[in-house]
Amino acid sequence: MTNQSWTTGVVAASDGYELTHRKYESANPEGPVVACVHGIQSHAGWYEKSCRHFADAGFTTYFFDRRGSGANTIDRGHASGPFRLMDDLRVCLTFLRESHPSSPLVMTAISWGGKVAAATLADHPALADGLILVAPGFRPKVRPSLGDQVRIATSTLFNPRRMLPVPLSDPSLFTSVPAGIRFIENDPLSVRFASARLLFSSRILDIRLARRAKRIAHPTLLVLASEDRIIDNEKTRSFVNRFASKDVEVIEFQGGHTLEFEPDPIPFFDSMVAWIEKRFSSRSQ
Repeated sequence: MTNQSWTTGVVAASDGYELTHRKYESANPEGPVVACVHGIQSHAGWYEKSCRHFADAGFTTYFFDRRGSGANTIDRGHASGPFRLMDDLRVCLTFLRESHPSSPLVMTAISWGGKVAAATLADHPALADGLILVAPGFRPKVRPSLGDQVRIATSTLFNPRRMLPVPLSDPSLFTSVPAGIRFIENDPLSVRFASARLLFSSRILDIRLARRAKRIAHPTLLVLASEDRIIDNEKTRSFVNRFASKDVEVIEFQGGHTLEFEPDPIPFFDSMVAWIEKRFSSRSQ
């Protein structure tokens, strides 16, 4: 399937589930490759502007929808657990390594997707050369209510596919920009309800990352939003400082959690492009 600026494809997960991705082709086939993953509620369609910006900069860019999210309509809002999600990402990154064997690969993970990406790279470090974390969900301010936490825990055991609300129902948590709020309100592909098993995966990922953060040695860019209502910036900085990497850069921009929706996101996009060019562009030439 073709769009004006991207094509769609699928990668078969190890259990046969077809994982959809968008590919934004660049004019530099030997340049860095950027692999992107989204948060718990969003999908590839939220991030067209940044992907086009990467492609215009010479980075072929792939944005993978999580199973049950975005264009992946089967088992909507469900995943059997964190290891299923980590294995999905492992398969996708392996596909990119095989498709672009001479290009450096940069993993870009947004919000909740940062948990899955970091946990996967802690176990499989060779799958990426660099890591960009955009407002990653390591230390959230917004959590399920106590009642929902109980329902998530009990349902995980007895009714793992029970659908429960994602605790991000207010679009203004993501952005204060009216156009962005309207986009989220009217987005038919946003995941507003998720299975107990998917929601419980968040807690398992927290436990796993607490034990494995020191394994992450990739050059890392942490991008924070000054007015983020979803994550705790200071606690997130502290967590990323536990990585083994000797190359960690932190940049903070004015705006809400989803910087993509800011009136002028270009400085944010340019910062990621400059970080990739500084570390990886010469390696692909």
